[in-house]
Amino acid sequence: MLFSEELGAVIQVRKPDAAAVRAAFAGSAGHIHTLGRPLASQSMVFRRGDQTLVEDTRTNLRRVWSETTFAMQALRDDPSCAREEHEARCDETDPGIRFA
Repeated sequence: MLFSEELGAVIQVRKPDAAAVRAAFAGSAGHIHTLGRPLASQSMVFRRGDQTLVEDTRTNLRRVWSETTFAMQALRDDPSCAREEHEARCDETDPGIRFA
């Protein structure tokens, strides 16, 4: 469910808006899953029931996830630009793109 090559998205929704979001995607009800809640820290914890499956920082997990993309991009594009983009993805202080 979390690591599929199929089309999907992860969105963060305020708890009071969750029912409205679910209603908007009513035709996809079997494909919508609550994944978790934000933490104040950069930690990410994946659990199944009471069992912790993975616990690491967001930055480290993103670095591992992006390694293949970086390797392909470095072969296809300018390697220094690929490295710069990869380092930006893994920069814990970079807030990323935000909707205002």
